[in-house]
Amino acid sequence: MSTYVKSIDKNHLVTVGLEGFYGPKSPKRSINPRMGGELGSDFICNSKISTIDFASVHIYPDHWFHDQELEEKLKYVSKWMVSHIEDGDKELKKPVTFTEFGLSNLNKGFKPSQRDQFYKIIYDIMYKSAKRKKSGAGSFVWQFLIGGMEEYNDDFGIVPWERPATYQIITEHSCRLAAIQGSLIKHQLLSNLTLSIAVHTVLEALRKPPDTKARNFRFHCDLVYVSEPGYVYPYHVNLDLMLEPQLVPGTKPSSTDGEL
Repeated sequence: MSTYVKSIDKNHLVTVGLEGFYGPKSPKRSINPRMGGELGSDFICNSKISTIDFASVHIYPDHWFHDQELEEKLKYVSKWMVSHIEDGDKELKKPVTFTEFGLSNLNKGFKPSQRDQFYKIIYDIMYKSAKRKKSGAGSFVWQFLIGGMEEYNDDFGIVPWERPATYQIITEHSCRLAAIQGSLIKHQLLSNLTLSIAVHTVLEALRKPPDTKARNFRFHCDLVYVSEPGYVYPYHVNLDLMLEPQLVPGTKPSSTDGEL
């Protein structure tokens, strides 16, 4: 499939949305969570394909371990990340991105501070990889929201600026990565939160015209750190707007979808 995609579009990066589980013949299969080796996935084989530009890994300890305490989960997260970054360095020879990570608020005794601990573990490992120019190439929270998007939320979503401690952890991480690359990163990449503020501004502007009103919206924005010379991984933003026309004198009803 990736070969076919590349045959019609050589200008965009291709990856596989993997959890990161090792295959049954992998010497690292013991690192898998208990159910990981039973799903027919093979992180190394799937990521090693030449038409796959970078490897993808997820981090959901709540889904993988139901009886462990937070400290045990965090130790596992660290081991999981370091193992996959090592794969990118030594075997795959390509960037590794942690394209989804989240901690559920449905956990017994959940506190927002636990999510802060989880984020910080991940961000610290990513920073060390970036500073040493290793293959760890980015990490994306699942999921950032803005006010008014409650119907799209799940047990992982957050509105970052509603919790100052979380907001600070995320922004400091973005600034630390920017500082490594200096002005190049500052000009070429924006942090997730800066992008979300820009999106919020656009949405507010879209509410003002008298003939349309943005009723539903969602966005996803990624900051990808460029860790290896020759690889270019810019940030990207996907913003889907569903516009519902509001009839005003002199206008005709229409059925259109707005896309930005």
